[in-house]
Amino acid sequence: MPSNKSILLWMLFFVTLAIGLAIGLGVVAGDIEKYFGEGEPITWLSFLQLLVVSGLSWKVFRSYNTISDLRPWRSPHILWLIIAIGFLFLAFDEVA
Repeated sequence: MPSNKSILLWMLFFVTLAIGLAIGLGVVAGDIEKYFGEGEPITWLSFLQLLVVSGLSWKVFRSYNTISDLRPWRSPHILWLIIAIGFLFLAFDEVA
């Protein structure tokens, strides 16, 4: 499985490429904002970014949590679970 750092670097590269391409195609089409509206490719890219952040947060949460070691709700690592759920919600809110 790839490391968190490599996932983030690839995501940064892909997002930079996609935004540059969207701006370039928008300039050619005469409307620089053409691909940045709701339901356009950049919206779906944002959805994927939020899913990746949710997955990484879940991965951090799972690294502290095992089935045999269930800690109470007040445990500090629960924050990572809340972050993962929050970013999952934001991802689906982005496309809904």
